Amino acid sequence: MRLRSKILASVILFSIIPAIAIAEDYSVTSPNGVIEVVITADETLHFSVSHRGNLVIPRCDFALEIKEIGVLGIAPKVAGVEKSEQDEVLHPVVKVRSADIRNRYNEIAIDFDGGYSVAFRVFDGGVAYRFVTAYENKVYVVDETFHPLFADNYATYFPEEESFLTHSERNYLRPALEDIKPEQMCSMPMLVEAGELTVAITEADLFDYPGMYVRGGSDRSLHSKFPAVATKENQ
Repeated sequence: MRLRSKILASVILFSIIPAIAIAEDYSVTSPNGVIEVVITADETLHFSVSHRGNLVIPRCDFALEIKEIGVLGIAPKVAGVEKSEQDEVLHPVVKVRSADIRNRYNEIAIDFDGGYSVAFRVFDGGVAYRFVTAYENKVYVVDETFHPLFADNYATYFPEEESFLTHSERNYLRPALEDIKPEQMCSMPMLVEAGELTVAITEADLFDYPGMYVRGGSDRSLHSKFPAVATKENQ
């Protein structure tokens, strides 16, 4: 896997001397105040998502492993934080549902030592995040961690896949989170019925990067799974 980046590289050095990590929390809410995301930087990076004050995802661990650098998100050291707001109207070239789309969100961008950042955008109806790297040359992404733990054993819509060779048109099964085994995986989007909410898990804005799949955890959690770059094709 390859991830293109743009700016000068830095090197992360880890001390072999044990240290106590002090948790740092950073919050951002949706423009209407209904959704809140709290990002925590301690030994690792993780975040929580609440809706109207109720935790939907108490914890979601996330990280990015790069061959040349290591794991982004382990022992993170915050270098800076910036918040911003956006409210604009987009005009899609292909007008599927609407000729005008309101793009309104609050954003928090957290910079870390080692030349990378994470950016969260919280919309009135959802949350998005991404890693932003600052490396001059191409880097090879080995793996990415997306590990959400839900507040309850919610029912799901799970489009189970048997392999990465798929047309992504599967029937949606209806298991509860705890019934999805680690060896089971699905393509995107996947839905979780979290009480009065329907939570859709998907990805967007991809470039030179494989699609994400999700596997079970035999508890209330999910785990990301990514296909590697194909180096050989058998006919």
